[in-house]
Amino acid sequence: ALYVSALFPVANKPNVVRHNALVSTMSCAAEVAARACSSADAAACLVAVTQLRAFLALEADPPVGEVVESGALPRLVALASEEREADGSLQEGARLALCGVCARGNTAHVERAVAAGAVAALVRALREQACEAETLTAVLEALTRVLRLGAAQGDNPYLKTFKEAQAAEALTNLSQHHQCEGVRRLATQLLFKVSVPCPVFFMRT
Repeated sequence: ALYVSALFPVANKPNVVRHNALVSTMSCAAEVAARACSSADAAACLVAVTQLRAFLALEADPPVGEVVESGALPRLVALASEEREADGSLQEGARLALCGVCARGNTAHVERAVAAGAVAALVRALREQACEAETLTAVLEALTRVLRLGAAQGDNPYLKTFKEAQAAEALTNLSQHHQCEGVRRLATQLLFKVSVPCPVFFMRT
């Protein structure tokens, strides 16, 4: 297993050197975790996915490119799409890792995530009553950014993917029935963007 304490040896170096060393170490650790999430051992896989989720949530320099290039996206999509296990931690971790890629990655990273099936996997979360409001919020924000990046390309190439995933139906249900006001609001906004795919709406949010 990987631990943040592994970064401590660079703590006493000058600021710029320390920052570069931390980024480099974090990137290497993210690559290792990305590969480890393919483990057949459920416990090891959970540790790797949890670490990957934490790396992708970093405020500064999240190692999105390293995760994408590691080939972990198909595995994360598969884990996020599986039937919910007892506590749902593995599935939730994979979903939040995908959210990290979609919310923090660049256009090329998001394109790779969509090609791997991230949209369908995340839309699946919108249909689950057991999904926590915090996770739903992250999913809705990530899907909104996917559409925004697609709209910036002119003829949004991702709208078909959202349609195939039946996102409008899931969003309609959330916008009308979820108990969390914040989730309802985000679902309503995203539903409008899916239903009225005009680029001007994406530029305003």
